[in-house]
Amino acid sequence: MRHSLQDRWLKCTSRSEGSVTKRLIVELVVLVLIVASCASGNGLVNLTRNPRAEDRWPSWSPDGSKIVCLSSIVSRPDGISTETDYGIYVMDADGKNRTKVIDPLGARSPSWSPDGKRIVYAVVAGIFAVDADGTNLTPVIYLDSVFGPLFDWPSYSPDGTKILFASQREGKWQIYVVNVDGRNETRLSPDEAKEEYRPSWSPDGTRIAFDSYRDGNREIYVMNADGSNPMRLTKDPPCQRYVDCSPAWSPDGSRVAFVSDRDGQPDIYVMNADGSNVTRLTDNSLYEISLSWSPDGTKIAFDAEDHDGSNIYVVDVP
Repeated sequence: MRHSLQDRWLKCTSRSEGSVTKRLIVELVVLVLIVASCASGNGLVNLTRNPRAEDRWPSWSPDGSKIVCLSSIVSRPDGISTETDYGIYVMDADGKNRTKVIDPLGARSPSWSPDGKRIVYAVVAGIFAVDADGTNLTPVIYLDSVFGPLFDWPSYSPDGTKILFASQREGKWQIYVVNVDGRNETRLSPDEAKEEYRPSWSPDGTRIAFDSYRDGNREIYVMNADGSNPMRLTKDPPCQRYVDCSPAWSPDGSRVAFVSDRDGQPDIYVMNADGSNVTRLTDNSLYEISLSWSPDGTKIAFDAEDHDGSNIYVVDVP
C-alpha cells in the first residue's frame, strides 16, 4: 500500500492542471486517513517510543491514571542496554512522568492491586509484591533453586485476597491461585491439561480466562474461580493451528479481548464473554502481546514488537 500511495503522489505532483492536482491531493489525503484508521485501529498511540528498548507487560491502575510496565531504558552511548537499565516503571496514562519503582533482575508481568497501593510481579524463582513507591518488598512464593522461568502472569483477585499466576514447576505451564500471604496455594489446571497460560480474573472474581492447548490448538477458555466448569470460547479449525492467546476481561465483564493470528498476523480481537461476536480491533504490522483494559473500558493498553524493539501502546475500543 505504501508504494501505491507514493505512486499516486508522484503522479499528482507532476500534473500541471491545478484542479486535477487538487482533486487528487484530496483523494490521497482521504485514502491515507482511511488506510491509517483500518491498519492501526482508531486512536492508536505509542506511549513509550523507546528505540532499541524493551517495554512490556502494561497494566492499568485501578483509577485509570497510571500504567505500570517492565522496561529497559537504553542509556549507554552505544545503545546497548545493560541489566541495570531494566526495572518496573510507573508512568501516567499518557506515557509521561515515567518513574522507576524497583529493578528486580528478571522481573515479569507487573500488575496492580485493586486498591492501587501494591504491585505484584513474577521473577524466575517466584512471585513478589511491593508498594507502588517501591517500598515494603514482600515474597509471596519463592524457590531457593530454580532453572528457567518458572513463574509468570500474577494478578490480584478483585477483592485483593488472592493472587492468580502460572507456573511450570511441574514440567508444564499450569494455573495456580494463592492467598496474598503465600498460604493455601491451589493448582487449578487438571493433571491431564496441556500447557496453560496468561490467566485473567473476571471483574467479579467468579471466573478466570486463560489460553490453553487443551483441545490441540491454543485457544481461549474460561473456568470458574475454583477451576471447575471450563468452557472454550474460541473455536479455530484443528487443521489451521491458529494461536489465540492473552485474554483480558473488560471492566464490566461483558467482553474479552485477546490476541490472534487467525488473519495472518498477530492482532487484537474483542468478543463477548460467551465467545460470540468476535471483532478485529487492530490491523497493522505490530506484534501485539499482553493486553490491559482501561478501567472505563474505552481503551486497551498493550505491548507490541516492531523492528525497533518493544513499546507500550494504547488503542481505542469501540
